[in-house]
Amino acid sequence: MAAVSCGANADLLVANLIALCEGRNEEADATGLLAVPDEELATELQLQEVIVSSAMAAIASLMPQLDSAVHTATNYAATAETPAVAVIECCPSASSSSPPPLATAAATTAHHAEICKICLDHVSPSDVLRASSGCTHAFCAACLARYISAKVQEGISGVKCPGEDCGSLLDPELCQGILSREAFEAWCAALCRSMVLGWSTNVRYCPFNDCSEIMVDDRGGENPESECLVCRRLFCAQCRVPWHAGVSCLQYMQLAPEDTRKEDLLVLEMANGNNWTRCPSCKFIVERHDGCAHMTCRCGFHFCYACGEPWEGHSSCNTA
Repeated sequence: MAAVSCGANADLLVANLIALCEGRNEEADATGLLAVPDEELATELQLQEVIVSSAMAAIASLMPQLDSAVHTATNYAATAETPAVAVIECCPSASSSSPPPLATAAATTAHHAEICKICLDHVSPSDVLRASSGCTHAFCAACLARYISAKVQEGISGVKCPGEDCGSLLDPELCQGILSREAFEAWCAALCRSMVLGWSTNVRYCPFNDCSEIMVDDRGGENPESECLVCRRLFCAQCRVPWHAGVSCLQYMQLAPEDTRKEDLLVLEMANGNNWTRCPSCKFIVERHDGCAHMTCRCGFHFCYACGEPWEGHSSCNTA
């Protein structure tokens, strides 16, 4: 943009006025009209010079504001010629090949994203789950939920962080939100069992498969007949089986597995109530009507009816 000189313009204007007046006088002489006297012309010229000088001074005082306005208009015009979407150079040393703002934001997000230690995928910061206060390993919720459920199904109560070489235990409270109700309750039950087993050696389970409640036998080995606190069914705390009414624990332990059915136990209970004795060889129940205690079973085995011991080498029995 060219610079403007106020003084040069003023001198040029005065010279033009003088030339105009002289030309006007010469024209008047040529036409025979009355010319303006030189004194009046000089006075008029001086007055015009003063007016022009004052006007130029006023214009000169306004030039800084005009220059600023022109500079602003020039910058606006230059901006209007650029594309609508432009990369803003925040750093003077940034090159023209810098990625656009969206690419930069994506690169920043990828840089701050965590990696799940199970599936090894990137996890956004908002979806990261840290389930242990003893480490900073991050996981995605789906992977960690499947991992915990699998460990609980294996019977493991103290589930460790799946991070490599990490022995920190996972906190159930931190993981509750990602687990189903059934999985969380199963985990808590496993933790309770583990705690009780570590606290007491007299732990008993309800022998019925549809219950399996855990209990502590604090009776000191007295009457083995016990009642489950949940399903209210009877069981033997010593044999850890459903209650064998009328059959002692020793007799029950001597039974063959196929003789432990409910019907067989009822027969044994009836035999004990009638003082019947079982052959120690074939386990057949024998009833004595009369005679001595020396019994010969149908299988040919000899035994004492009073104590149930083999007769060979048997001395006189006080209960015979």
